[in-house]
Amino acid sequence: MSEFKHKPGSGSIFKNKYKEKETHPDYRGKVVLQDGEEKDIALWIKESSNGGKFFSVAISNPYVKDATDEAVKAVRDLPQNNLNDGLPF
Repeated sequence: MSEFKHKPGSGSIFKNKYKEKETHPDYRGKVVLQDGEEKDIALWIKESSNGGKFFSVAISNPYVKDATDEAVKAVRDLPQNNLNDGLPF
């Protein structure tokens, strides 16, 4: 099955099912600009001082998981060695 690709000037946004804090976006998605560049998009539902609701929007470069983050996590998840293992050093 092939991965869905947006046409330039279009995108999709979905409810953020990983929202844990108020600062996390309510909705997240992807958009493709007219030049074909892909961007991440985030939306927050806000309320103005007069009580009207509106969307606050942030557009950013796509998130790229850092390989070093994964390596550090893997090392942290290893069981701790017993320092009394009988080795002379």
